[in-house]
Amino acid sequence: MADVNFTIERAGYPTIVLNSDSGGQYGLQVGTQGFGIGPIIPRFRESSSDGVQYVGDKVGAKSIDLGLIIFGTDRLNTGELIRSLRKLLRWRENQVLPRLVASFPNGEILEVPVVYESGLEHDYSRALSETFMATVAVTAPNPFWSARDAEQFSVSADTAGTPFMDNMAGLPVTSSNVIGQVSVTNLGDVPADLTMILTGPSSGSTTVLVNGAGFVFTAALGSSEVVTVARGPLGVTVTDQSGANRYASLGAAPKFPQLPPGANNINVTMVGATSASRISGNYKARFEGVY
Repeated sequence: MADVNFTIERAGYPTIVLNSDSGGQYGLQVGTQGFGIGPIIPRFRESSSDGVQYVGDKVGAKSIDLGLIIFGTDRLNTGELIRSLRKLLRWRENQVLPRLVASFPNGEILEVPVVYESGLEHDYSRALSETFMATVAVTAPNPFWSARDAEQFSVSADTAGTPFMDNMAGLPVTSSNVIGQVSVTNLGDVPADLTMILTGPSSGSTTVLVNGAGFVFTAALGSSEVVTVARGPLGVTVTDQSGANRYASLGAAPKFPQLPPGANNINVTMVGATSASRISGNYKARFEGVY
């Protein structure tokens, strides 16, 4: 993958660039695998007849082997490079996981969190050489590569007939109600978590439907109020600009669908909107592998 630059990154630690071909201290080599599709776990349900009924599948945690070569200037420097890599990869309580990052020539950046398993052991019956080679095993608890940058979209009742806007700033609204639809294409391989942002003012309820399913935020919004409805790996949060929980303001039986790959229709309605009102959203595309 000469045209893809791989790094290992973590907040608070120096980034490790895996590109020894350009004179770096770390590089990928033979033995690297696991960048593709993760293990498929089928799910079955007992049936009244013979056999079982297939009800779908999920992707399990992904095992990744990093065939690494480390170039030190001497034995002590090689040891320090191994130690730096181990410090970055080590699990630490209350810290985010390290991420394996793939950067493409077109500027796209994909990343996947990883957990260290093994591979940085050393046989102390032999002196550590300037060049150290190892296959470092890590596991990706969430098996999908996620885009670092979110795709953004907005819906409005713009009379110019341009309900889709790349830039969420300065959203024009010319009706007392925001009523609109936008087609959002998820270019990823799998469904993506969706965040919707409701910016007041509004005098009544706001409805968001993704392919026909969604939620109603029943409360009015003041001119300075912003409510964010975010679906993530740990569940759904509904918070305002101060961080207060606003889940109780949702209508009965709310649904928070993911954004499936391909074309999707998002319909919104905001009662009593003004020119300052906005309804916008964003998501990060997810991919099964890096090729």
